[in-house]
Amino acid sequence: MTTQTYQTQTYQINGMHCGSCVARVRKALSAVVGVESATVTLRPAEAVITSQEPLDARALNAAVQEAGNYSLTRETESPTKEL
Repeated sequence: MTTQTYQTQTYQINGMHCGSCVARVRKALSAVVGVESATVTLRPAEAVITSQEPLDARALNAAVQEAGNYSLTRETESPTKEL
């Protein structure tokens, strides 16, 4: 059996105001190469991103900026988990 290692990063999202914003940000983050999953919530305005490899925060921020008037602020990084 192969063990896969995942890491989770949490970002505060600036500029979201409604459910449509959440959907746009989630779609943008999910399209970034390396993102396994992206969970986005309005309250609190944050994204929890899971990946197997470290992600470039600049690429994530560029993706949400392209989706609209949004930006990311790094909150936390969870320890690596093996599944």
